[in-house]
Amino acid sequence: MSENGCERQALVAQGAPPRAGGTRAPRSDLIKLVGERFGHLTVIDYAGHSYWRCLCDCGQCTVAVGHDLRRGLQKGCGCLRQRIDLTPKRFGRLRAVAYAGNDANRASTWLCLCDCGERVIVSGRSLRRGDTRSCGCFHLERITKHGKAGTREYKAWAGMKHCHPNSVCDAWRLSFANFFGDMGPCPENCALRRIDPNGKFERGNCAWVPVAKRTRHGMTKTREYRIWAGMKYRCLNTSSQRYDDYGGRGIGICPDWHEFVNFFADMGPCPEGCSLERKDNNGDYEPGNCCWADAKQQRRNQRPPRRTSGLNRRRREQVEPPPLDIPF
Repeated sequence: MSENGCERQALVAQGAPPRAGGTRAPRSDLIKLVGERFGHLTVIDYAGHSYWRCLCDCGQCTVAVGHDLRRGLQKGCGCLRQRIDLTPKRFGRLRAVAYAGNDANRASTWLCLCDCGERVIVSGRSLRRGDTRSCGCFHLERITKHGKAGTREYKAWAGMKHCHPNSVCDAWRLSFANFFGDMGPCPENCALRRIDPNGKFERGNCAWVPVAKRTRHGMTKTREYRIWAGMKYRCLNTSSQRYDDYGGRGIGICPDWHEFVNFFADMGPCPEGCSLERKDNNGDYEPGNCCWADAKQQRRNQRPPRRTSGLNRRRREQVEPPPLDIPF
């Protein structure tokens, strides 16, 4: 054994603190708390890093810092904090009905019933402080003053102003109350329609008209639907990279084919290896001008590309310099 090793063992045997790199001696400066009682807690043993394992009178085990135990900052495992029962108290428009458990912050939440009939879960702290007084209906009434925001009538009025800003009478455009006073409640499965399509949205020219429910065709992920969507995209959307070859050239879509159901009824299922083809490349997408064709048939029917040599294109793009005005 080296001389340094013998010296380190001698110091440890004498009770001196070891040097860096040696075996750490057990702590002797800890205050022995085993068996002591602090409130409802009884210390069992030392848990390390100044923490002590304690047993509460309720039977639960917990860990507490020795400093908190000696100063009386912790006297239980948490069972001393009793939940404040809020049933059946009222807080504004809300009435607490039942306890709903704890949230992510371990705060008590309560199931409340609003005067409007809605049910909402609110924390007890928000109820006691007055931060939450309704399910949200009071906020809508305070903002809109008429309390009809979110209803079918309000959506119809807002859509009318957004889609037809120049065709709405002054009274309806300025106030929803005037619109609702003239039209009344909207019946189920009805929409706002003008009697005279060229007239204004005003009293006497509008009515609630029943509309059929939109049925889902269930073919959104089929090949026919993707072909139909691509046809509309390159003909109607100016952001499409191929818009110049279709919509920009005047290629349109017949009005019936704006709905996929009508398109599929006219064209039928797409055969394997085929896609949508126009017989007349300058014609619109319509039943008499479209068919399912494979790649070979489409190559025969495609437009001939414009053949321009690179030299001619560079000559056409080159700009001639202006003549020099040199006096002689």
